[in-house]
Amino acid sequence: MDFRRVERAALLLHFDGGWATRILDGDVLGLTGAEKAMLRAVDRRAFRADPERAARAAAVIVAELPVAIAVAGVPRLLSFFRADAFVDVIVGRAPLVVGAADFLDSAPARIEGAVGRARRRRHVDVGDIVVAPHVAAALVPDGALAQWTAARQSLGDDAVAAIGAGRRIAWPAFDDAEAAGVLVTGDAANPAVGPCTAALARLLHRLEDGVDLAAFRAVACAEGCDDDAEADALLADLVADGLLRRG
Repeated sequence: MDFRRVERAALLLHFDGGWATRILDGDVLGLTGAEKAMLRAVDRRAFRADPERAARAAAVIVAELPVAIAVAGVPRLLSFFRADAFVDVIVGRAPLVVGAADFLDSAPARIEGAVGRARRRRHVDVGDIVVAPHVAAALVPDGALAQWTAARQSLGDDAVAAIGAGRRIAWPAFDDAEAAGVLVTGDAANPAVGPCTAALARLLHRLEDGVDLAAFRAVACAEGCDDDAEADALLADLVADGLLRRG
């Protein structure tokens, strides 16, 4: 019996009672028969959802994804705690804010999700080539970054309070065929968010988990480098610019 799985199941139940059937009668979390039997033996009233738990988690998400939530609406955010994507957070595959951004999957969510990833990125010894700490990138429609910047400013200094008071933002339609990159750099407390090429955004995104030199060359050539020598020159430039690190 893996008590970590049982603990995660209890945590899901405390977020929303709707998880009970999916956990006990389905395959969420992959519980064994013995683990399910252990949970079934507990009075269901012990697993009542705690609205304060979801509210606290929602407030954390709103603070880091304010434009995304102002566009999507709070009800959409709260549905995250009932979605399969939330399981990735519970089992540790994604931080709360990053998981919520991936779930919302809008242009503002991708921008603010990149900020969240950059804030949480630390130096790790994985692969020969890794994205540098506090660096992340996203791919969005052309024009979305300028729209996001204006929307973020419109929420003022206390975006959480504004959204809590019912503030919504109308997000215009963009042509998804015209892709642009967003680059996040700087420190965790005050990251800089600016434009970059779509190719650089795709490259950095594919390197987040770390790669060896051969894999980097393959990715770089897929994004426009003519050969390994040009890929190596690009690698040197990105390391010098502080966007990548070599292990």
